Amino acid sequence: MSASVLATTSFRVVLTAPSPQAELAAGVLARAAGLDPALAGQRLAGAPAVLCEGLAPGAARRLAALLRLFGLRVQTEAAGFPEAEADEPRFDVAVQAEPPVPGLPALLGISRAETAAGLREPGGLVMPGLDWAEVVALRQALDGRRGVRLVVSDPACATYDLYPRGRAPACARLVAQARRLGHGACALTGAVAAGLDRAARDHLLRRFPGAGVVAVNRDFQHFDLHLSAPVGAPGFVAARSGPERALPRAEALRARADQAAAGVEARLVPVWLRRA
Repeated sequence: MSASVLATTSFRVVLTAPSPQAELAAGVLARAAGLDPALAGQRLAGAPAVLCEGLAPGAARRLAALLRLFGLRVQTEAAGFPEAEADEPRFDVAVQAEPPVPGLPALLGISRAETAAGLREPGGLVMPGLDWAEVVALRQALDGRRGVRLVVSDPACATYDLYPRGRAPACARLVAQARRLGHGACALTGAVAAGLDRAARDHLLRRFPGAGVVAVNRDFQHFDLHLSAPVGAPGFVAARSGPERALPRAEALRARADQAAAGVEARLVPVWLRRA
């Protein structure tokens, strides 16, 4: 019975606080909700306000994620269940730096060993489930700290890739099962299974514990771009290195494509392999 109720429950997206960026998001809301742009602008002009309703859960989460990119404070609510409808948005945050970073353990409230171990993880030191006020406070606390990067991700629409942990090969059975689910390897980044949502990630990691892989949120991935000279030119290799120069995944893929178009061979190396 409960499964039937959940399957038919519709959701709405609610603006919980006014924002100077609301006008910029009117077009996004209009397209996603099928609204007249003027009406979308009116709904964004005041808060609290119901922006859109009658959505499936996934559609509501995706619209909320898009609107949050404009800095809007929104939440999804299950229509008809007011006692449990508020869905306060939560975010996963990664702190990325080359350890040690003086003062960082005290700021985060964890030990030096835990901080150092977290910073060496592929995605950095990941803190899941923070509300927006906590994200803002952490951003302000880290502002101005050289060599420290703060990356925020919405877990509701995050995409993950599986990489070998260390330099040992990943479990062949996991790789084969991932391929059957439509998640093949990525030759460009070195992922053994690419493009997983949370459900696929959790399924594979539960089914193959100890498989020698780590799931890395794409929002937290950074790569060094190793460039080699074109054929016939003097043989040299230039490498981007260091936490300030490492490229986010999307930017690294674009840079590699640009270099390939110019006849330059380029190779992406995950930053965590450089640190290993």
